[in-house]
Amino acid sequence: MIWANLTPDFIMASLNYFVTHLLFMVLIRNPKTHHMKVNLFLISLLYFGNYHSAQTKIDYANFDNDLATKILGQKFIEFRDTITLLGSGLVFTNLRPEIVSNPDLMIPKWSDYLYNNTSNPNCSKIIKEGHSARHIDVSKWFYSEDAKWEIAQIKFKGSKVPKSSWVPLSSYLVYNENVCSLMDKLNTYEELASYIITLWETSKEHRRAQRGYTYDTLSYKKYNEKIYGIFSCKVIYDKNSGVTKAVLNMVN
Repeated sequence: MIWANLTPDFIMASLNYFVTHLLFMVLIRNPKTHHMKVNLFLISLLYFGNYHSAQTKIDYANFDNDLATKILGQKFIEFRDTITLLGSGLVFTNLRPEIVSNPDLMIPKWSDYLYNNTSNPNCSKIIKEGHSARHIDVSKWFYSEDAKWEIAQIKFKGSKVPKSSWVPLSSYLVYNENVCSLMDKLNTYEELASYIITLWETSKEHRRAQRGYTYDTLSYKKYNEKIYGIFSCKVIYDKNSGVTKAVLNMVN
C-alpha cells in the first residue's frame, strides 16, 4: 500500500539522487572512466533533475528573480556534488586523496555577504546593458583589508585555526565569477538553472572556475579543519529586453 502513495515526482527525484551518487562512486573507483563524466552528469542533470521541476514552470510575464536565484544555487550544489574532474580534466582525488573520504570538501557554502557585495550588485548592473555579458571589477573591494577580515570571519570563525592566522590565510583566497546573458526561454526554473551551468561548462575559463577546489587546503593539512569555500549567485530577467542574466561568484 505504501507504494500507492509515491508520486511520480518523488520517484524521479529519488532516482536522480541514486543515479548521480552511483556515478560518483563508480568514477572514483575507476579513474579510467572519468572521461565519460561530463556527458553522464549532464544527462542526469538535464533529464532526471528537470523532470522533477514541472512544479516550478516559468511565467516570463511574472518572472521570479529570487526563485530563479535560489534554484540556480541549489543546482550548483548538485553539480558540485556529482563532478569528479577539475576544469583541466584531472581527477580531484588523484591530486587531493583526502576528498575520497571527505567529498563534502568540494561543496561550497552559500554566503549572504558575498551575495550582497558581488552577485546582487553585479547582476543588477549588467542587466541594464542589453544582451551582453561582462565581469564587474571588484578587485578594490576583494583585496581591501576590510574584505579580508570580513571573509576570514565567515570562513574561520568557530574553527581550530588560530585567530592570528585568519587574515594571512585569507590572503591566499581566490575570487572567481561566472557570467552569462541569455535570450533563450526555458520551461521551468530548474531547466534554466541547469542550462546556465551547462553553458558555463562550454567555456574553458568558466568551467575551470566552477570546478575548482573550494576548501582551504592549508587549514585541512595543518589543523585537520574543514574550511569550506563560499559562493553566491543571482539571476535577473528583464521583461523589456527579454534577456536573462546570471552571475555566479566564488571565493575559494
